Amino acid sequence: MNGRLTPLPYSLPTGYLSLLRALCVVSILCFDAAVAYGAEYAGTIRGKGGPPLANVYLGLMDAGFAPLATATTGTDGAFRLKSDADAAYLVVQPPADLDIEGKAKGFHWQPRLFQLDTPHEDIAIVLPPAFNMVIEAYDANGKLMRWRDFEALGKYGGQSFYMTRGAGMSDETVIWPAFGPLVGSDGGAREDGLPNLICNPQNGTTRYSPMFWEVPGYGKLMLDGLAPLLNNHVNPDDPLEQSGGWCIRLNYDLARGVHSRLRTMIPEGHPASAQLAELNNALRALEAMNDRVEQAKAADLLLAKSLRLQDDLAYDNALTAIPKTRMGTVALSLTLPEGADPSAYTVHLEQVRRPYSFGVYEGSPYNAAAWETARSAGFDLATVLLGWDWTKNPAARKRDIDRVFGISALDKLGYTIKAHGAVWLQGYGILPAEAMTMPHDALQDRMLAQQRGLLETFGDPIDLWEAMNEPAATNVVGMERTQVMTMLDAAAKNIQELDPSPTLVNSPHELSYGGKYFLHKLDGTPADDYPLTYTEFLNRAEDAGALDDIDIIGLQLYPGFHLNDDFGNVQGPAMTPAAIGDLLNVYARYKKPIHITEFSVPSEYADGATNGWWREPWNEEIQAEYAARVYTIAFANPWVQSIGWWDITDEKPSVRHGGLLRADGSPKPVFTRLKDLIASWTTNETVTPDANGETSIRAFGGDLRLTVRDASGVVAEEEFDLWPGWTRRVEIDLTGADADAED
Repeated sequence: MNGRLTPLPYSLPTGYLSLLRALCVVSILCFDAAVAYGAEYAGTIRGKGGPPLANVYLGLMDAGFAPLATATTGTDGAFRLKSDADAAYLVVQPPADLDIEGKAKGFHWQPRLFQLDTPHEDIAIVLPPAFNMVIEAYDANGKLMRWRDFEALGKYGGQSFYMTRGAGMSDETVIWPAFGPLVGSDGGAREDGLPNLICNPQNGTTRYSPMFWEVPGYGKLMLDGLAPLLNNHVNPDDPLEQSGGWCIRLNYDLARGVHSRLRTMIPEGHPASAQLAELNNALRALEAMNDRVEQAKAADLLLAKSLRLQDDLAYDNALTAIPKTRMGTVALSLTLPEGADPSAYTVHLEQVRRPYSFGVYEGSPYNAAAWETARSAGFDLATVLLGWDWTKNPAARKRDIDRVFGISALDKLGYTIKAHGAVWLQGYGILPAEAMTMPHDALQDRMLAQQRGLLETFGDPIDLWEAMNEPAATNVVGMERTQVMTMLDAAAKNIQELDPSPTLVNSPHELSYGGKYFLHKLDGTPADDYPLTYTEFLNRAEDAGALDDIDIIGLQLYPGFHLNDDFGNVQGPAMTPAAIGDLLNVYARYKKPIHITEFSVPSEYADGATNGWWREPWNEEIQAEYAARVYTIAFANPWVQSIGWWDITDEKPSVRHGGLLRADGSPKPVFTRLKDLIASWTTNETVTPDANGETSIRAFGGDLRLTVRDASGVVAEEEFDLWPGWTRRVEIDLTGADADAED
C-alpha cells in the first residue's frame, strides 16, 4: 500500500484514493498479508434476495489501508478473518465471472468497500445485484483508454465518472476496474483495467457522465451519455437474473447523446436545419463503421461540432428570448400647447429599480476600491459573509463588524446588501471552535441566537438574508439531516419575524459527485450518507415543509473551478453554457425565483492542472466569452432574478484567477464584457415624439422614471412600474392638466 495519500474534499477516509491503486486485480482483488491471531471478524455474504456467495474475496485493512488479513468465502458464504492489529476497512469482491459482450468480465453482485467498527463474529453482508457498464473509449491517437488515462484527465472525489437518475439526483454506483479480452489480460493493477460503472439494475434509468472528457477542439467537459433503461435488461422477479451489463462505446455514445439533445432544439425550417442535416449524415456514417478506432475519431469530430452548435443555439435562443421575458412597452402620448412643435421636446426613460440584480462579492476586510469599481460598472447586489466566529456578540461589536465588512459603506454606494453564511455548518473559521463539540440541540439554539443577534443589529441596512448556506452537502458537525431541515425552517422564520425580507436557501448543485458511495457501512448504507444533490435535498425539504418560508432558491455555480490553497487546490468539472441553461430549468420546477448566488470561472490554466475547461484552456478571453454566454442564458430565463460573481479581484479569490479584476485592480476583459451587458439590459433612453406627440419605447421591466423636457428644462416627470410583456400607456397633458398612466 505505497504511494502518497490524497485527501478527499469531503468526509471519507484520507487514504481511499490509494486503495484500489495499490491492490492487485487478478480473477479477484488480492494482496499478501500475514494472518495474525487476535481480533476476529466473521460472518456471511449473500446476494440481495439470493443465495450465500462462494469464492468471494475479502481483505482486511487498517486505517492506513495497509493489508492485515485475507480470506475467501466457502460454499455457505461464510468467512473468518483474524488480526492482532486494529482493522478499519474490509474490501469485498465477488468473482468476476460475468461475460460482458465477450470483451470484459463483470460481476453478478456488486463489490464493495466497508467501514468497520469493533470486531464481531456475526457480520451479515448483503451485496446488491450488479449492472456493469464497462467503458470502451479511445483517445485522439486511437489508443484504448485505461483507468489511468481517465485519472490523468481529471478526477473529483476520487473518481472520473458521475452517475445520476431523475432530475439531477446522484445514483448509487461503485466504480471498479474490469479486465478481459479487450485489455488482453484477466487481471493486473487497477490502472491497467477499464472503468466499470456498477449500479443497481433495480433503479431503472441511470445516466452516466464522464466528468473530464476531452473533446478535441472544444474542451474538457462533463457530458451526459445516453440513459439506459437497466430494468429492461434484467428479470426483476428473479434475484438470480438481475445482473447484466454491456460495454459502452464512450466516444460514440457521447456523440449520439449530444446529437439527440440537439435535434430537440432545431424544429423544421429552423435556420440551423442545414447544419443539423449535415450532422445527421455524419452520425449515420459513423454508425455504419466497424472499426472502433475510426468510429471513435469520427464520433469525436461529430461531438465537437454538435456541442458548438448546441452552445450557439442556446445563446442565440437566449438573445431572442430576452425581449419577451424581460421587456415591456411604454406608449407615451403628449398633449401639447396649441402650436407647439413636438420635435422641441425630448423624452427620457430610465430604470430607477430593476427586478433583477447583478451581484458581486469580495472578502473582508472591506476593499473600498474594488467595491466602488464594481458599483460603477452597474453591479448592484453586495454579498457579505457574516460567519458566526467572525461576528460574535454583534450588538456589542456593531461598529467593528460594520467596519470590517463595510456594511454602511456598501449601503452608501447604493448596493442592495445580502447577508450570507450566518447559518452554515462549515469549518474554515465559520463555526467557532466550541461549536464543534456542542450537543446538536445546543448548537442549533446557539446558532439561531447568533443569527437573531445579527438580524436585530443589521436588519436595517441588509436587504436580503440567507436562511442557510449549503444545507444539502456541508455538515462538519455531523448533525442529522432532519435537524438541519428544522434549523433551515427556524432560520427562515427568524428572518420573517425580525426583519421581514426575502429569505434564501443556498447550495451548489452537487458537491460529492457520487463520491459518498466509495465507502459503505456493513448494513449497506453509505458511511457518510449526508451529502445530497441540491435537487434531492430540496425535494425532501419541500416534503417536510422546510421550504414553506423560503422565498428564493440560491444556486452556486463554479464551472471548471480550481480552488485556492486554503480550499485544498480542489479542481472540478466544467459544463457547457447550454448545459447550465438546462440545469436552471431543473430548478425552475420549484416555482420560486432563482438567484445564482456564486459564479466564477478562471482566467488562467495552471501548468499540470486537471480542471475542466471550455473551448480552450482558461484564459482571459475565454473567461469573458464563457461568462457572457452564461449571463445571457441566465438573464433570458424568467425564473432567474439574480446572478452574482464571486470575488471582484484576484487579490485573494476562492477560484484561482477567478476575479473580475486582476490583483493590481486593473480590469480583465470579463469585467468590461459584463459591464457592457449590464448597461445593455438597463433602460436609459432618450427619444423625440413624433408629429402627433406620441412615442413607443421598449423598456426593461421594473420601476421607471419618464422625464419630458423642452428648451426651458423639465416640464413633466412621472414614475411607474412596468412588467415584462406589459404595455404601459402614459398620457401627459402639457397644457396644464394632470398626467395619467395606465396599463
